[in-house]
Amino acid sequence: MNILNMDMNVVKKNLSIALKSITLNYRSWIMMMCAIIMLSNDILKSIFSFFFSVFLAYYFHVSCHYDSSYPFNSVHSYHHTHSNYISHVLQIILEFVAILSIVVINNTLNLNMVCIWSVIFFYIFYTTVHNINYSIYHVNHIHEHHHELLALNVGPDICDIIFNTKLNPETDMENTDHYINNIAASAVIVYIIQYFYYKNKTNRNVITSVFTFTYVVFCSILVVATCVIFMNDISKNTQHNLEFNEKLEELKKKLKREI
Repeated sequence: MNILNMDMNVVKKNLSIALKSITLNYRSWIMMMCAIIMLSNDILKSIFSFFFSVFLAYYFHVSCHYDSSYPFNSVHSYHHTHSNYISHVLQIILEFVAILSIVVINNTLNLNMVCIWSVIFFYIFYTTVHNINYSIYHVNHIHEHHHELLALNVGPDICDIIFNTKLNPETDMENTDHYINNIAASAVIVYIIQYFYYKNKTNRNVITSVFTFTYVVFCSILVVATCVIFMNDISKNTQHNLEFNEKLEELKKKLKREI
C-alpha cells in the first residue's frame, strides 16, 4: 500500500494504468468534478477535500484489514463474515463516523482546512456505492473479490491501482459508469442541505444539532457493537479452545489405553 516503498518502475506503471482507468471512466469523472466544483466557491479547497476524503476512506479501509482480531476492526470484520441487515447498518454507521469525523475535527478545532460539503458529498456517494451498488445489486465482481481476498480490491478502484492493491490492474479495470446515479443523487442531497442550511440561522442551528446528535448516537452504537462483537469472538475462541483441549485429552487417553 505504501507508494514510498514501491519500486519507481512499479509506480510509473501504476500511474500509467490509473490514467487509462480515468480515460475509460471519463463520464463519471467529469460528472464527479462538476458536482465537486459546484459545491463551493473555493474550488481548490472543494477538490482537495474530496480527494483527501477518498484517500482517508481507502487508508481507513485498508487499516481495518491489518489485524482482524484488533477490537476496533470488529465491526468491519463482522461485515465481512455476515450478510444481514445488522451487518449493512453497522457498516453504514461505521462509514458515517469514519468519514464525517473530518467534518467534526475541522469544525471543532475551527481549522477551516476542508470544504465540509465535499466531504459530506463523498460520504453519501461512497456509502451508497458500497452498500447499494456492490452489496445489494452486485453490479460487478470487483468488490466481491475484496470479500474473498481482503487485502485486495479495497476500493475506490483508482486507489487500488495507484497503491498496488488491485487484483488484476491491467486486465480487470473497473467500469465506473454505475457511479453516475450515485453522483447525481449525492449532489442533489447535498445541494438541498446547503439550501436550507444557508437560508437562515435557525435552519443552520437545527441542521448542526441534528448532525451532532446523529454523530454522537452513531459513535455510541459503534462502541456498543464493537464490545459485543469482540466479546462474542473471544467467547467463541474460548469455546473452540475448550473443545479442542477436550478432544486432545480424549485422544491422549485413547492412545494410553491402546498402548
